[in-house]
Amino acid sequence: MKSIYVLILFFAFSLPSLAQIEIGNKNENDRKKEQKMKDEVEKEIKDKDKSKKPLAITGRNIYLGVSLGQAYRTIQPANTIFGKPIGEKVNEKMIFSVRAQAGMQAVLWKYFMVDFGFTYTAQGEQYSYEDENSDSSYSYINKYRYIGVPLTANAIFGGENVRFYFGGGVIPLMFINQGQNLRYTTITGTGTEELLTFRDNKYNQFNMMAIGRLGMQFNFTKHVGFYLAPEIRYMLFNTYEKQYQHEHHQWAWGVDFGFVVYL
Repeated sequence: MKSIYVLILFFAFSLPSLAQIEIGNKNENDRKKEQKMKDEVEKEIKDKDKSKKPLAITGRNIYLGVSLGQAYRTIQPANTIFGKPIGEKVNEKMIFSVRAQAGMQAVLWKYFMVDFGFTYTAQGEQYSYEDENSDSSYSYINKYRYIGVPLTANAIFGGENVRFYFGGGVIPLMFINQGQNLRYTTITGTGTEELLTFRDNKYNQFNMMAIGRLGMQFNFTKHVGFYLAPEIRYMLFNTYEKQYQHEHHQWAWGVDFGFVVYL
């Protein structure tokens, strides 16, 4: 009889402990499930926010474009013993200008972007003369060709579909050559056309172009956009060496446009 009482007391004291262990295990499992559900919800929210993040603050973009516009120059006699009057060059006019470029944009901060890449540019001037008393004429188009590495900094602002940017920088350039399209006719009206290429010691083989622009970027999708940016460019150094008779600085304006791919 005594043994039965002991057994009853043992079960009486053991049941609360067993229940507590079971409840504790159950609570621990519930906490794990709740934490898992919470992590899944937070991940879903982050993914959704990431998909809605304005494209203006994405990190790295690749661009490919071209700039079309007009080019001209400033010219004056060199301030050396070699300097000579400009002469008929004072009547030179603007020409159509082309610049092609490809590179990468890097957004370092929400409102600040830098870009760098490679560019090809052709700038110059043209001249035309016709004799009023005969059929003779003379004209030429000069094009100075360079390759370079554009380095610019831009302030950016805007939303998911459209963003604006403005800024500027420099483009270190290496001289390729000067091309000249030369046309003339004799007194009898016989016409001749020559395509000439020059690359000798009279040219400055290195130059630096300053560039400023104001642009707009349209985002078609999360991965592709189109940009449009009026720009102005100016050669900081003389086109020719110091011993040449003229000091010649090129400048141009145009509209830069192309495509952007978001990485």
